[in-house]
Amino acid sequence: MSVGDWTVHQRRLSIYDYPREIWVTLPPWEMLVKTIAFLPVISFGIFGNIALLCIVGTIRALKTPTNVLIANLAVVDLATLIVCPLMFMVHDFYQNYVMGAIGCKMEGFLEGSLLITSVLCLCAISYDRLTAIVFPKKSKLTFRGVWTLIACTWLIGFLLALPLTIYRNYKERPWKNYLETFCAENTSFLPPYWHVLIGALVWFPLR
Repeated sequence: MSVGDWTVHQRRLSIYDYPREIWVTLPPWEMLVKTIAFLPVISFGIFGNIALLCIVGTIRALKTPTNVLIANLAVVDLATLIVCPLMFMVHDFYQNYVMGAIGCKMEGFLEGSLLITSVLCLCAISYDRLTAIVFPKKSKLTFRGVWTLIACTWLIGFLLALPLTIYRNYKERPWKNYLETFCAENTSFLPPYWHVLIGALVWFPLR
């Protein structure tokens, strides 16, 4: 929808009441219960990943290329535990979209890039273990190769998730009695893109 069409659409809706129930936020008790339910998962996940990073970083014997790959996966998981649950809870707690234009652009990008990077890290670890078993006498992955592989997983994750920030836009829809805000996706580009993303997340790791 073009800017002009969207403006006309807004003017038409401004004479009508919001067609759904207006509740703004969930009841405080429900938000508290859901937050408490999330906290153990987040806390144990953060503790476990930080503990793994500390162990690999402090024990010299464990500083191997394979363990560096595992530590990188722990970094991705740690970032996912910090970013994603907060965004999920904000979505659930508020009826409107409250993260604004920047949140709309960054939300999908952060979640998508972390998810893709996590899957690619698992693929890198699986490939390293496969070559160690199938080709034990050949040269193994070096530290230089590991850091190059890690950089590639992050770079590919960011690049594949880039459309989730380019083709999502913050929208405001004024009704007669309510200002509706939401994050809209470009319906002409993103549906085919999701097939590419599913291929990267599902079919590529299965190869």
